[in-house]
Amino acid sequence: MLSTCNRTEIFMRAEDADSARQAGRSFFLERCGKGAPRDVEPLVYDMLNLRAIRHLFEVSTSLDSLVVGEPHILGQVREDFERARLAGTAGKVLGRLFEKSLTLGKAAREETAIGESPVS
Repeated sequence: MLSTCNRTEIFMRAEDADSARQAGRSFFLERCGKGAPRDVEPLVYDMLNLRAIRHLFEVSTSLDSLVVGEPHILGQVREDFERARLAGTAGKVLGRLFEKSLTLGKAAREETAIGESPVS
């Protein structure tokens, strides 16, 4: 699970995409209070495979952010990945994916000017 100031996301590896989608949607909708699911449903979306990987990389590099270049997002990704790793929920595939996303996020900050003038 990844939570930043503007998003909460669940990253899953699953053999059955439809079951994973339903589990993710249920997780969010069950926690939004009475009457709220119909208001929240349009805000819940899913991405699969390469689209999901690209999304994580865009988040980690701060390209998909309310404020492009936001410096705190990479730390939030790192903290949430560490929590998942310690809980034993990251697994081999997601572990490698998040490690790569952290490497890319760090490279974006060190090798580009993305963080010099964050803009919304």
